[in-house]
Amino acid sequence: MDRRDEGDGLDARLWAAETMPLPQVSDDARPAAGGQARAVVMHLEKPADVARVFNRNATVFVLMPDPPRLGTAVECVLVHPTDHREVKVMAEVTRVGETLAGTGVELRFETPGPALRETLLAFVRAR
Repeated sequence: MDRRDEGDGLDARLWAAETMPLPQVSDDARPAAGGQARAVVMHLEKPADVARVFNRNATVFVLMPDPPRLGTAVECVLVHPTDHREVKVMAEVTRVGETLAGTGVELRFETPGPALRETLLAFVRAR
């Protein structure tokens, strides 16, 4: 997904993502309507980019050459930009589409519960 800020070049990146099928699906990551679950690794540019997880109206678009179906649960692994710690959050595929860069999916994060919220806040505050 690209983000273009004032003062940034056209190549500014918010997320870099890699995708792979999950070998086993946990109860929290069961795909809807029989679709195949996915894990997405998102390398954040800065810790504050995790704010999208807290905003129910925010989505991210991730390139996936073989996208899962609409409504599929996707496990997202957010990677801290400086210390490379990881936090896992769940998202749902809300749109499958084509861009000039390729096929992908739009993901909307599930609202984090109290424990995950604290973990995400600590993730953002870490230097």
